[in-house]
Amino acid sequence: MSIESSESDITLFPGPFLYRTKVKNHGNIKRVLWEWIQDDKESQFYDLSFPWDNRGANDPSSAFMDHLHDLDFIRNIVYDPIDDCVDELPFEMPDLINIHLVDIWYTYYNRGNCHHPHVHPTSTFSGIYLYHLEEDNRTVFFGNGSNQAYQDFMHSTSYAKEGEIIIFPSEMYHYVDPAVTDRVTISFNVKCEFDIVQ
Repeated sequence: MSIESSESDITLFPGPFLYRTKVKNHGNIKRVLWEWIQDDKESQFYDLSFPWDNRGANDPSSAFMDHLHDLDFIRNIVYDPIDDCVDELPFEMPDLINIHLVDIWYTYYNRGNCHHPHVHPTSTFSGIYLYHLEEDNRTVFFGNGSNQAYQDFMHSTSYAKEGEIIIFPSEMYHYVDPAVTDRVTISFNVKCEFDIVQ
């Protein structure tokens, strides 16, 4: 599972990456879901305030998943972007057989809200859909756990815009800096089946 470049003589292996693309049908998705999210946001039961170590559990909203099941938007938000991501990765990947949606939820950030450093365990890829954004994106990805200085990194995604989605390996550490204005993201985890010949 590698790709060799004859021009630079570099071999890339699957590892950390960020894949960013536009969500198809974003305008219609936002229009249809906006009123429901506004009505539901008070039921959001996890704490998005400092300090990070006092946060509550960030469990997915089953009501939100049930709501999305009635819409065609799930393909635009999850399945098509994941499929495109795997196809466009700059290293050789086994064929993708199936994508299983593990969970999906929205997070409503009021001014000053943030999200502590974390990963999304027990899944293959995760996605952050920038559903409503009035400021630079506040999500930061960083390297963690390596004793090699050159593998440490800190990467801001301030360039990402509303209507775009960021897909990444679920074990990548990331956090969200305090919001300056209200923002809403839709996040998800998927498990992927690949055609891997033993």
